[in-house]
Amino acid sequence: MLRPNREIIIVVVPAFIIREFIAVDLVGSTALYYGVKLMLKKLLYTDAIAMISSILLPILYKKIARRLAARPLSPLG
Repeated sequence: MLRPNREIIIVVVPAFIIREFIAVDLVGSTALYYGVKLMLKKLLYTDAIAMISSILLPILYKKIARRLAARPLSPLG
């Protein structure tokens, strides 16, 4: 059964959200994974730490960004 009135939903994603995702989730998690992999040399521990960090890294990034946004700008001079 076709409806005569079809709705189109348009989702707009700001560019800074995409940049944030790429910076935090992809680059940050990958760098952290390889850093832990080089330090521990144990794949089991590395995978566990990488899974935990991929969850915690975006949360930490958002908290830091909120603190920096809430901080008033100090005048130069």
